[in-house]
Amino acid sequence: MERGDLTNGQWIRLESLLPQGVKTGRPPLWMRRQLIDGIRWRTRTGAPWRDVPERYGSWDRDYDLFRRWQRDGTWAQIVTRLQAEADAKGLITWDVSVDSTVCRAHQHAAGAAKRGISCRFWKRSGCPDSDADAPASARTESARTRHPMRLLSQAAAVTGGCAGWLKAMASSYL
Repeated sequence: MERGDLTNGQWIRLESLLPQGVKTGRPPLWMRRQLIDGIRWRTRTGAPWRDVPERYGSWDRDYDLFRRWQRDGTWAQIVTRLQAEADAKGLITWDVSVDSTVCRAHQHAAGAAKRGISCRFWKRSGCPDSDADAPASARTESARTRHPMRLLSQAAAVTGGCAGWLKAMASSYL
């Protein structure tokens, strides 16, 4: 028995959950325990199937068993039964924890500076940084007849979010 292989106690526990074969004829060349240890070795190491050590059986036999049981749902049934028994004994706590450090947003969602006309352009041409009135061009009659929210969204796109100008535009409509 190698490091990482099933212990005798684990094998006895697992053997009762495995499907029983009904195949007649020659006895199998590789024992199921060897094949399952080979499957476990491969999933634990992440190595290619062809690198499974020979002591676990031929790699293609390990792969065939793994895929056959994956397709017919045997692995899912084994896990479900083990979880149900452990839950009945109170060995599983079903607490859910979400780690927010893995939540990522696209760079555009972070409020990064926009390309094109920036707030620096408006500062050079008189964009107010305080709650002062909006520029004269924004107070024309045609600008006042537009829908206020549309105008604000256009202003945000043009200025790159210059706070003073947007506040002035908003206050002129309220």
